[in-house]
Amino acid sequence: MLQLRLKHRTGWKVRTFYGIVLLLFTASDGVFIILFPLYLKQIGYSYSQIGSLLASSGLGIAAFKVIVGRHSDFVGRKIYVILSLLLSAVSTAAIGFIRPMALLAAVLLIRGIAKGAFFAVRAPYIRELSAPEDRGKAFGVISAFGSGGGVVSGLLAGLITFRGNHGDMFLILSAFYLCGAGIALLTLPGRTRTAREKNGRNPEKPKFRQALRMLFRIPANIRSLCLVNVIEGIATQPLWDIVFPVYLTGPMNLSDSAMGGVYSADNILSIPAQLGGGILSDRFHKKRLSVFVFLILSMLGFFLSKIHYPAFFVAVLLAFEVLFSLSNPVLETVESLSAREDKPGFDLSLVSFCYAVGTLVGDIIVGKIMDLYGASAGFVFVGIAFLLAVFILQVGVSEKEGRKTFPQKDTL
Repeated sequence: MLQLRLKHRTGWKVRTFYGIVLLLFTASDGVFIILFPLYLKQIGYSYSQIGSLLASSGLGIAAFKVIVGRHSDFVGRKIYVILSLLLSAVSTAAIGFIRPMALLAAVLLIRGIAKGAFFAVRAPYIRELSAPEDRGKAFGVISAFGSGGGVVSGLLAGLITFRGNHGDMFLILSAFYLCGAGIALLTLPGRTRTAREKNGRNPEKPKFRQALRMLFRIPANIRSLCLVNVIEGIATQPLWDIVFPVYLTGPMNLSDSAMGGVYSADNILSIPAQLGGGILSDRFHKKRLSVFVFLILSMLGFFLSKIHYPAFFVAVLLAFEVLFSLSNPVLETVESLSAREDKPGFDLSLVSFCYAVGTLVGDIIVGKIMDLYGASAGFVFVGIAFLLAVFILQVGVSEKEGRKTFPQKDTL
């Protein structure tokens, strides 16, 4: 296979190329998320139909994450990166030519599966492309590329909207996905050999019963981190979907353009925040740093519910989002160091799946709470959720497990 020869598998060049692939994917996906509902409305779909179609995409994202993650332990991450980009390109291009709802739902399900596969191998691949001593920095830098894709998606969505034809976006986004697939094919390394293979033996593939037993033999650290991710998904996904838009345009009385400015500022600020989080993760005690940041996020959640001045509210809101962005590479490093050496794809994709489950039910839970107790109750719920995550991290994540595989200095 034609491939550029990069000197080091764990060097910054290969991580930069993977970051560019991630940027292209998140930029394309961001535009799709922003404009696809508007396109559906443009061609005559009702709000309930739009919601049903988006739900089919969400189902696809969560459906095969764990299976893909485990299978990538045997065939490598690169093949799934390329296949998910190609499948995203084909399904996105096809949407522009389809009108019946049933066919749209089927294509969106396929597109969701491709997106789920791409992100299922993201954390295991970053783990594979980095050494333990600078893993936090690797997660921070590559995550910053993803946030850069969010900034690019806002600009692209504005350009496409200015042209007035949302139907054009499908071919444009498909080209982005194909470009990412080409870069991945030429620059990213394939799978590494396990210790078993280096000793001349074939990789051990579990049978069906063994695969089922594997679900009941998950390490304590990973079980606790799965629970943290469910809570985090439930608490944070509704923030941008429901709580912030309702609060900014309601009690804070901001215009739609001002709210768009807040969203753009968040995307821009998240880039240096994730870079900083990766650096701090390599320099400080990872678990304690996660606990400390989550504790501050909890207090800010309670504080946001009591603010009545728009400018002060926006400042605290952006501080909350910067800290949350900073926490992402730190927590991902904890997860990476907790994953088993022979099953990193399975462990990390299971954690990712749990976060996806949290996001699927988060909007429903928080929306119901806000209906019953008012808009500010959404922030109170977030504060309680992060407090619970702090407790689980402190009690459920054992530092000793992280020391079994890695040197003493690479503790959680």
